[in-house]
Amino acid sequence: MCGIFGLAVNETSHFDTASFRSVVGELFKLSESRGKEASGLALMTGDQIRVMKRAVSPSQIMRSWDYRQFFDFAFSKNSRQTIRQPAALIGHARMETDGSYRVHGNNQPVCREGIVTVHNGIIVNPAELWLEFPELRRELEVDTEIIPALMGHHYRQGASLVESVRSTYRRIEGMASIAALFDKLDYLLLASNNGSLYLGFCPAPRAVVFASERSMLKTLMAKFPGLASSEVTHLKAGSACLIQTSDLSVQFLSLETQETGVQELKPNGKARRISDISSRPFTPRGGEGKDGSLLRPSGWESLLQDNRPAIDRLKRCRRCILSETLPFILFDDEGICNVCRTFSPVKYRGVSALEELAAPHRKTNGEPDCIVAASGGRDSSFMLHTLKAELGMNPVAFTYDWGMVTPLARRNISRLCGKLGVEHILISADIQKKREFIRQNVNAWLKRPRLGTVPLFMAGDKQFFFYGRMLRKQLDTPLLFFGMNALERTDFKVAFSGIQERRKRERHYDLSLRDRLELAVYYGKEYLLNPAYLNRSVGDTLSGFASYYLIGHDYHNFYEYIEWEEGRILETLRDRYDWETRADTPTTWRIGDGTAAFYNYIYYTVAGFTENDTFRSNQIRQGLISREKALREAGEENRPRPDSIRWYGETNGIDLAEAIRIINQMPKLYPV
Repeated sequence: MCGIFGLAVNETSHFDTASFRSVVGELFKLSESRGKEASGLALMTGDQIRVMKRAVSPSQIMRSWDYRQFFDFAFSKNSRQTIRQPAALIGHARMETDGSYRVHGNNQPVCREGIVTVHNGIIVNPAELWLEFPELRRELEVDTEIIPALMGHHYRQGASLVESVRSTYRRIEGMASIAALFDKLDYLLLASNNGSLYLGFCPAPRAVVFASERSMLKTLMAKFPGLASSEVTHLKAGSACLIQTSDLSVQFLSLETQETGVQELKPNGKARRISDISSRPFTPRGGEGKDGSLLRPSGWESLLQDNRPAIDRLKRCRRCILSETLPFILFDDEGICNVCRTFSPVKYRGVSALEELAAPHRKTNGEPDCIVAASGGRDSSFMLHTLKAELGMNPVAFTYDWGMVTPLARRNISRLCGKLGVEHILISADIQKKREFIRQNVNAWLKRPRLGTVPLFMAGDKQFFFYGRMLRKQLDTPLLFFGMNALERTDFKVAFSGIQERRKRERHYDLSLRDRLELAVYYGKEYLLNPAYLNRSVGDTLSGFASYYLIGHDYHNFYEYIEWEEGRILETLRDRYDWETRADTPTTWRIGDGTAAFYNYIYYTVAGFTENDTFRSNQIRQGLISREKALREAGEENRPRPDSIRWYGETNGIDLAEAIRIINQMPKLYPV
């Protein structure tokens, strides 16, 4: 879920220190798209490995005194002096997953057992592994620590380095692309169980570079003519390579099968000194806990309302479960709503049509032949499984993380990509800035709370359409899949803006031009009436509107081909991938979306229904469940979810006590 990169040269490379720094700097900047919350480097030269990391973005760390000194300590301050010894560097651009980035030790590189490691992905079973190996004492929160701990353990027990790496990968679950340096070995190790690593071998000047994405190396080579002759090699899923730093020779290895002829790796007589030269570890500021988490007033949970008795008295459609509080709903003499009367069952094109679509794009060389948008939710997870495991495609999964992709969703993505051997491209927004925008918009909304403006909380995620199109060009892979289930439409969110849509939408974003204009007018009016909305988030909100409603959407919707079957989807994900669900709700929908519990509390408290009601009603119309089951399921799913609401509030710095009080005081659309 992060970006890793590196560069290795030796005395025959004719690299001067300025060129080395320039190449590293470009790799650092390119990797920033995958993580901006922390960054770090490790450089092996002579008898030392120097580590430098900080809880800032790559762009920020590159402007720091630490960064300048990092290279001066290793090389001569004369920028034009040729490097006269082997030098291997690994780097990391972090998006926070396990372990707060505010705690210095959780950032990377991680040093353990004489191994300096950077890691992209999430290990989903570290707790079980620490219990399985009690002699290994856990020192950090970050999941990455288990990788060098296990490798070092097996190596101390007498296994070769290669077998130690294989044994480690056999134990871990989840996604792991790593680079490692060693105190006693003159090697740079690269390994991946999902294929998110690319190497560039440059014959002159002799050098090896690597990065998490092919496009990063292509961009690097275009900028540095001396590297233009590099051959880019994909380190495919289940593979590793060892680069000998003295002569830059390379051995490719399988992580899964025992190979003969692997060169014996001889340790040095004397271990290198590993030193962290970072200026100082991050220390929590006032208002933060020891782990860096935001501290917020407690006791707000007691304010949560569950007005089910009053909501149960609402008039509902006799066929579905929609209530009288749905905007623009009408009931006929039989008590059937206008939504049911005008509903057309979803018709699926079928597997054969999907295979016909895929046929011209299939590749037999293992290179990507399609791109899959992966949110970590059930629909995108099943889509990825089907395309890879059942149809034999070679997808690349991509995620746009805007700060509200939950840790659970990230772990589920890692489970699937690790087990399926699927390359994962993460595009990370400036998450701290995005969360600031959410906080600003929620606080502005609380000054003038209206159901029609609740979607502002989710405006920051809409750029995923833009980035999907961008990746299609970068990878030269035209076939792009999204997994939008037509039964999960939430048109009421627009209807609360006072817009009665004039034509039936074919897809979620498919508003008519007139409706888009009316929506823009509604929001413009709300902004004028509530100047608190005129904050730094405006540009991001407009970008989200453009990405969702204005740019082309020439992708393919997987669930226009394959029938959406809830039971089959959940059975597959649980049985084959140990797919994780939330403890605070029975639903598996939106559990990877950090905003859902908060906005559904608003809709349920004020309007007496949520998107669970509209979804279950569509299932009834499609003939998938009974009305009785829908009422029962929605009733349970609509209960307030304090754990998820707490995560939303603490992550975004929202005063939940104040927010819940204001929501509870809003005029209800039903008698209480």
